[in-house]
Amino acid sequence: MKKISLLISMSFILFACQNATKEAEKPAEAAATTETKATVEMPYKASYSSNFTQDISDKDLKTVLDSYKYWEAGDFTSYATVMADSINFINWQGVQKMYSNADLMKTWKTFRDSLSNVRIDMVAWNKMKSDKGHQIISLWYTEYDTYKTGKVDSADWHDLNIVDSTGKISWYNQYRKPKK
Repeated sequence: MKKISLLISMSFILFACQNATKEAEKPAEAAATTETKATVEMPYKASYSSNFTQDISDKDLKTVLDSYKYWEAGDFTSYATVMADSINFINWQGVQKMYSNADLMKTWKTFRDSLSNVRIDMVAWNKMKSDKGHQIISLWYTEYDTYKTGKVDSADWHDLNIVDSTGKISWYNQYRKPKK
């Protein structure tokens, strides 16, 4: 019986040593994989940047998400507080314009007043800080708009928001795909 216990104990020790060796090899394998990835030549070079982190505060993310809640609720008093003094806005039709906060709120309020209800289903977001210092928050969502006439319109959206050093949205870009 002692021989069987000794044999089982030795088996466990041998098994543990083999696992420790395999675990010790993993960092070397990971380094080799990283090294291989770094040497892959890409067919394009990014003209702006290809170096992003997610080093953006949750407070800045909340600012952006709050802006969508304010739009949904039609609360332009609160909406104006999360937007910078001037905002570079590129709408889903590709029209780009620099707005003052007041002018943008007036423009958006006019459109929002044509709606009786707005519902946003947020699908995903990503925080991206570039090596150029821009804090970009990318959002994907579906918006359902009910007009005062009763017409319902829905679309999938992808928006890019840049939060400036004051913690306000200073650049806003939209992409829209109508639902069928």
